[in-house]
Amino acid sequence: YIWGQVQKPGLYVVPDDTDLLTLLSSAGGPTEDAKLTKIRIIRPTQDGEKVIWVNLKKYMETGDQSLIPQIKPGDTVIVSGSIFYAFTRAADFLSKVASVISVYILINSI
Repeated sequence: YIWGQVQKPGLYVVPDDTDLLTLLSSAGGPTEDAKLTKIRIIRPTQDGEKVIWVNLKKYMETGDQSLIPQIKPGDTVIVSGSIFYAFTRAADFLSKVASVISVYILINSI
């Protein structure tokens, strides 16, 4: 699975030798709001779940292929949103709440 700030999140069936970059590309790539410094891979193990953090931005700066892990069966990749994305979501929510309050006040004043 790949969730979060990618163009086409969802379930992807990929070959055994697929790495994170290939999976991200299959999902249409990250969105503008993706936080590329903290991509999370949740990997099931016999002892529970292991979380692997990947800094894709560092890979893009250095080209160091060792920073890109292979995807294993059962992995879930989560691409979080940036701070700007979180701020945008919060502002959108607050504007909707303000609209509802305005309508409520208008109705009560009639």
